[in-house]
Order: sequence, then structure tokens, then C-alpha cells
Amino acid sequence: MKKFQSRILGQSVFAVAMMLVIASWAEAGLVQTTFNDLSSGSVSGQAVGGTGLTGTWGGGSNIQVIAGDLAAPASTNFNLTQSGTAQSVRGDVATTTGSSIEAEIATPLTGEVWFSFLVNPVSGARSGIDINPADNPASPSGSPLRIITVNNELRLITPSDNQNAGSVAYSQTSLVLGRIQINGNGANEVVSIWLNPDVTNHGAADYIMNDADFVTTDIFRLGIESYRSGGTVGGIVDLVTLSNGFGAYENVTGVPTPSALSAGLILLNLLVMRRK
Repeated sequence: MKKFQSRILGQSVFAVAMMLVIASWAEAGLVQTTFNDLSSGSVSGQAVGGTGLTGTWGGGSNIQVIAGDLAAPASTNFNLTQSGTAQSVRGDVATTTGSSIEAEIATPLTGEVWFSFLVNPVSGARSGIDINPADNPASPSGSPLRIITVNNELRLITPSDNQNAGSVAYSQTSLVLGRIQINGNGANEVVSIWLNPDVTNHGAADYIMNDADFVTTDIFRLGIESYRSGGTVGGIVDLVTLSNGFGAYENVTGVPTPSALSAGLILLNLLVMRRK
């Protein structure tokens, strides 16, 4: 009788644990743009499209929609897919003026925020994303945090810092995976970066910036920048995703986080062993 009661209790605890995990998963915020639902030409002034953004793209007119999707290296096992017209974006003039765009995030992201994007760099050029950029900046320097390729380096740039987070190859698509841990007191955010990781087992970060200060309370605006000073075109950017909450990692990689079922089974096994 006691074993039966223990089994019923264990199953009930397991069910509750699973419901809590599923509820947490459902609460994960998602922001994503593939650019595949935009019209060709300048991005600025177009409705944001995608998921989790609101309003229209603002900023410079030189960020253009171009044909073709980027694809992550097969070795990364990156599993996000794109639909619609295959498109990406690139800055098409040799100037920093008008070389970045930005859009508002409908529900700002707090806590631990994972992100990913695809980038295909060009020699002498810049390309990547901006976190909480200034509204309609005159140049990319309006961004509190820029995660961009500069030549063949991926750099993390804030108003007070400029760090090399790793190397990328010219004219080859790289997957940038990252995590931002927002500090509730408004200082010393931690930014971790992985370059072309196997997302099924990403291991230790390639680079960690642990003294960044670019978020007051949340991530409320996303920017894209691309240009090549004194040249022709910037690097290409595609499939930008940000997410927080329990399912954030899967949202930005297409690969599940450690199974909620495993956590539930551990809890159940511990309870059953205790009752024996």
C-alpha cells in the first residue's frame, strides 16, 4: 500500500514539475528577423516584420535587402530554418553615414538573454548587430553594444571598450552565438560569445566580457549595421534571433536545452528512493 501511495505521489510531483517547466518554456520571449518578409531595396521605413519587433525599421537608408539567405556551417548543427523569399541585408555604400538601422522590441528582454546571428564578413568592412542602439543614429557609434565583424575579427564594442572576441573568415558565413546576463543594478553585464560552436554541445565560451555596462534594465532595441569605409559593400547579416526564459537556447539555435524530462525523472527517482 505504501509503495502504491509513493508511486502515485511521485507521479503527481513529476506531473507538477513538468507543468512548471512547460509554463516556464512558454514564457520565453522571442525576437527574430530573417528579412525574408521585407521588400527589396532600403530597409529603413519598412514595417519590421519578423517576430517580437514593433513599428518600422529606422535609421540609415543604406542598409539594403539583398537576395539570398545565409546558412550556418554544417559543423555547428545549427537547426533554425528560414521561410519566405530568401533574403539578407548589407550596407551598400562606402560610408558610415546611414549604415545602421534599428527597431523596437515589442516586449523588452530581461534576465539572461541568448542570441544568435549569421554574418558573412568582407575585408575592410563592418557587419553585425547592435544592442540598444540610439534611436535613428547618424552612425553606428550610437550603439551601447556593437557585436560586429571588423575585418576578420568579431569585436564587442561599447562606448568605453573595444574587445576582440575571435576570428572569422572572409566571404564565409559564421554563426555567432552569445549570451547576455543582465545585472539588475544596471552595471557590469556579462557577455559570452561562441564562434561557430557545435550547438549540441557548445562548451566553454570563446570570449567573455564581464564588465560591460550597456543595459539599464532591459534590452529594448535591436540594430543592424554594415558598411565598408572607402570601399563598396559591407558584410552580410542574416537570421538574427534573441530570446530569454527557459526555452531561450532552443529559440536561438533550434536545438533543445537539456531535457525537462531528465529533470523530472531525477526528481521522481529521488522521491521514489526516499519512499522505499
